[in-house]
Amino acid sequence: MSNEVSQPASAVSLSTLPALLSLLESTRGLDRLIGMRSLAELVHGCEGSHMSLLCKYIRDAGALDSLIDLLDDDVEETVAYSLMVLGNICSDAVDAQARQTRALFQAARGGL
Repeated sequence: MSNEVSQPASAVSLSTLPALLSLLESTRGLDRLIGMRSLAELVHGCEGSHMSLLCKYIRDAGALDSLIDLLDDDVEETVAYSLMVLGNICSDAVDAQARQTRALFQAARGGL
């Protein structure tokens, strides 16, 4: 029996964020789709403090602009994943600081 304490999958996955977010900027549609699918899975699997850290990272890294840009992607599945992620990270039920995310979203979309 091991005395090791395993980390939740979301904690381990948070370490992959820089590489994952770089996929969202790719010129290749498949890369963007893989990046969005992975981010959506990460958001779906995150809870509590890990979710707050994820949302803060997305805000601080400037990744919100990429998520917004992907709303106009040619691949419908990429658009759907982007909507799912944006909906979650802008929700007060998901992140106590969601108002900051919504303010950034509104500023980026011209107050929509």
